[in-house]
Amino acid sequence: RPHQPYQYLAAAMQSDPPFVRDIDAKAARGDAPCRAAATCLQAMRSVICANGCGGNAAAYFAATVTTLQRQLSQKEGLEGAGEDTSSALLLILRRALPAISPSVAQSRLNDVVAALAPVFRDPVSESITRQALVCLAVASEASYTAGGRPNRKVMKPIFSLLSDSRTSVRHQAELSAVSILKKAAAAQDAQTMEFAAQHLTQMLESARQEKKGSTDEIPAQRAVSLLKAVSKLLPAEHLSGIFAALTRLPAMLGQHPCCTAAFEFVAEHFADDGEEWDEDEESM
Repeated sequence: RPHQPYQYLAAAMQSDPPFVRDIDAKAARGDAPCRAAATCLQAMRSVICANGCGGNAAAYFAATVTTLQRQLSQKEGLEGAGEDTSSALLLILRRALPAISPSVAQSRLNDVVAALAPVFRDPVSESITRQALVCLAVASEASYTAGGRPNRKVMKPIFSLLSDSRTSVRHQAELSAVSILKKAAAAQDAQTMEFAAQHLTQMLESARQEKKGSTDEIPAQRAVSLLKAVSKLLPAEHLSGIFAALTRLPAMLGQHPCCTAAFEFVAEHFADDGEEWDEDEESM
C-alpha cells in the first residue's frame, strides 16, 4: 500500500489544531517565519502519525518542547541555519502554549524552562532572546491559571535581561516581568513578589558602581521604568527598601536622568495614594 503513509499524513493535516493550520496557511501565502515553522511542523506530524497519536495541540506542544530542547542544547542550534530552526520552533511554542490546557502547560513548565535555558546562558540574537522571553511569560501565565507557581528559574533570566545592552531585549524583558507579576499579585504569590522587590532594590543599589555625572542608561533606570508598572502590585512591606534606595540615587549619581525619573515616579506614586485616600474619606 504505497499511498498509505501519505493518506495518514493527509488525514492528520485535516485534524490539526487551529494554530497549526494557521501557521501552514500563512506559510502557503509566503510568510517566511511561518514557512520555516511549517517545515518543522511537517516533521513533527510524521513522528506523531508514526507513533499512532492524535495530532492535537498537546501532541504538537510535547513534540515542540522535546525538539527545542535538543536543538538549543547544540552549539550550532543558535548559529546560522540552526538559528533559523530554533526561531521557527520558538514561534511554534509561542503559538502552542495558549492552545493547550493550562494544566498541561503547568505539568511541562520545568521542561520549557530547561529547553530555553541555553538562550539565557550565553548572548544570542535579539530575535531569539525576545521570543524566548515571550515563551517564558506565556508559560508562566498558564501555570498561574492552573493553580501553579513559576519558580525562580523563570524569574531570574527575565530580571537579568532588564539590564541587557540591547534596547529591544530590555523592553521585552520588562513586558514579560510585568505580565508575570500581574498574575503573581492576583494569585497572592508572595515568593515571586518578594523576589521581584529584592531584585528591583538590587538594581537601584547597583548605581553605586556607576560613574557620577554620566548620562548613560543604567540598570537603575530600568528598575524605575518597571516600578512605574508594578509598584501598585507590590506588598507595602516590600516597598520601604525600594523607596529608600530611590532616595539615595542623587548622592550616588549626581544630576543623572535616572534621578529625575526616580523622583517623578515617587511623586506620582504618592499622589495616586493621596487621591485614593481622598476618595475613601468622601465615601465615609
